[in-house]
Amino acid sequence: MQRFEVIQPFLDLNKNSRYLEIGVEGGTTFHLIKAEKKVAVDPIFRFNVPKNRITNSIEYHEITSDQYFGSISIDEKFDVIFVDGLHTNEQTTRDVLNAVEHLSANGVILIDDVIPSSYAASLEMQSDTAFYRELMELEKFDGDNWMGPVFRVVYFIAAFMQSFDYATIRENHGQTVMWRSIRSQPDCTDLTLEQIARMPFIDMLHRMEVLKVRPYPDILSHIANLAKMPK
Repeated sequence: MQRFEVIQPFLDLNKNSRYLEIGVEGGTTFHLIKAEKKVAVDPIFRFNVPKNRITNSIEYHEITSDQYFGSISIDEKFDVIFVDGLHTNEQTTRDVLNAVEHLSANGVILIDDVIPSSYAASLEMQSDTAFYRELMELEKFDGDNWMGPVFRVVYFIAAFMQSFDYATIRENHGQTVMWRSIRSQPDCTDLTLEQIARMPFIDMLHRMEVLKVRPYPDILSHIANLAKMPK
């Protein structure tokens, strides 16, 4: 499934839906999305941005996500927040924690690229990924793809964000959806914060069950049912 195919049905569950995308780059996903209000955030847009960058229905903010979250009111809420910024553990964790503060009651946060396609794709630095592929013939099939250690953020959510539940989409390259739903207890509490922050790719493979990989229709149906429940 392409990114916009995943995102749009979640937006369609809400009237007057509001959408925030962190890490827009070329704008492929952002410009296919339909919502009452759309906000794009990226330090460098790789497309022609309209002269009028802020209107009632669409906003373009060519700044870092930290700067954006530091500039908006706590009352600014979104129904879907797509986190696809810098693929480091630190930045993605900051983006998720900031996004939580601006998520509507029935909203979801989608985190991109949580299942690296190879060892090389999982490395901390994009330059190391390129270097490794030059040396290792078997990794060259993976092209220029770099996902970084974003998967660690899912383990952080599992162990330290008990007021959210989550699942990872089976039908694509690995996107985790998280939503407000108190779990009876946190998952993988045997892992310390430091262990999660340093978790290598091989450990993720050994503990794939923590990612809660599920069929997309099941995840969407679950969120839709939650939205119908009385508050």
